[in-house]
Amino acid sequence: MGLEQQLPLWKPLSKNLYALRLLTRQHQRLQELKTQSTNQQHALEHSAFDNSFISKQLIKLITVYNGQLSALEEAIAQLIDQDPILKPRVERLVAIKGLALLSVAVLVAETNGFEGFTNQRHLVSYAENKFVISHRALCIEITNRCI
Repeated sequence: MGLEQQLPLWKPLSKNLYALRLLTRQHQRLQELKTQSTNQQHALEHSAFDNSFISKQLIKLITVYNGQLSALEEAIAQLIDQDPILKPRVERLVAIKGLALLSVAVLVAETNGFEGFTNQRHLVSYAENKFVISHRALCIEITNRCI
């Protein structure tokens, strides 16, 4: 079956798409760490015994995460603005209601700038599956049901 198909040649990531993928994945990791620290702080505030030392450390850690996340968002925006190929694509997608720069940056980075998609239906199907599944997993994880 594979010999009968005419598959397109594989193209490696461009330097900017690779950098964008690294930045968006780092942003996701830091956001998860920030959420973890915020949850720990909240649990500590409502615990039977107060530990102000750990609470202060968590507050400082969350502040550091906020600063790092802001720096990453600026770096992502700057990278997109400097790339003449990415910039118009991202601007068209950000114009869609409900899509912010970070969401579009993740989508573009993870799809290799839409290189592997032959038509719009394939891209929409990929995006729906990727984002809906992760949203549903988050809903199930948090509330045991998706609202």
